[in-house]
Amino acid sequence: MKNNEDVKKVIFEGTDEEIKNTKYAQPAIALFSVVLTKLLKEKGINADFVAGHSLGEYSSLYAAGVLNEIDTLKINFKKRGNHEQC
Repeated sequence: MKNNEDVKKVIFEGTDEEIKNTKYAQPAIALFSVVLTKLLKEKGINADFVAGHSLGEYSSLYAAGVLNEIDTLKINFKKRGNHEQC
């Protein structure tokens, strides 16, 4: 599985073992972070401070309004290949 459609399939239809794989887990966490942040902002709940580590930095940048949702997810999906090799 190499493309974003594969990630989508694993998130919704994959096994526990598949979703635990970093190449699927990290984009799934990023997606969840973006969706949750967007829902909170729609309810008028905004963070005063944000922080993140590793790929979480991009979710923090989204929450701070530095990145938009598309760029946040593109970066996370692109970076996942690099982190698989670590």
